[in-house]
Amino acid sequence: MVVRRILGLVVAVFVACGALPAPSAQAATIITVVATGAVTTSSDPSLLGVSMSIEQRFTLDPAQVFPGTTSSIATFSTLQVSVTLGSSVYVYSSTGATSAFGLYAIQMLDGVTPSSVDAQSTIEAGGDLLLANALIQSSTDDLTADADLLQNLVFPPAPASAALTFGFSLADAASGDVYYWAFSERVTSLTVTVTEVTIPAPAAFGLLAVGLAGLIVIRRHSPQG
Repeated sequence: MVVRRILGLVVAVFVACGALPAPSAQAATIITVVATGAVTTSSDPSLLGVSMSIEQRFTLDPAQVFPGTTSSIATFSTLQVSVTLGSSVYVYSSTGATSAFGLYAIQMLDGVTPSSVDAQSTIEAGGDLLLANALIQSSTDDLTADADLLQNLVFPPAPASAALTFGFSLADAASGDVYYWAFSERVTSLTVTVTEVTIPAPAAFGLLAVGLAGLIVIRRHSPQG
């Protein structure tokens, strides 16, 4: 018991003072792509002209990033897709989903192939398959400064020749039959935001817990004045 108290005190003091280094935290890159506009084509005619917004949010796996001088591509894990149609909001989360996958790419091909920024997400849950995408494409190479995936982008402004589209569809996961969809070619904005998030390593929490537990033990057995 005495040894446990001493160990707890030492760990607690070292953790508090920073003298005992905790395992390094894990860094995660969160990419958020938001497109807004109005519905131009849909399986539901009543949606034509209705305001629409789609937010795709996902984590980027550094091991799945393939950079290049003229194009870069990455696969990612979709965290959440939010679809806003008029005053209605629909949220599709990867939590509890059968699968959640996506693709994010930037192309800069000097006027030969149209330059583009493309984000695509799929989430399968409850027998439904959601597909969402946002795309800005230009016949010029002035779309972005470079092909760096980890950059913030805001459109407009955009090249005069740029075409912006985004939308979503819902399909039966088993048959693949699409039963509901809406897309927009009347896009008012498209933004890409990159955020670095630090996730403390589990071992660091354990180390801190040991220290706190040591302090509690010591306090409980300390003489009361």
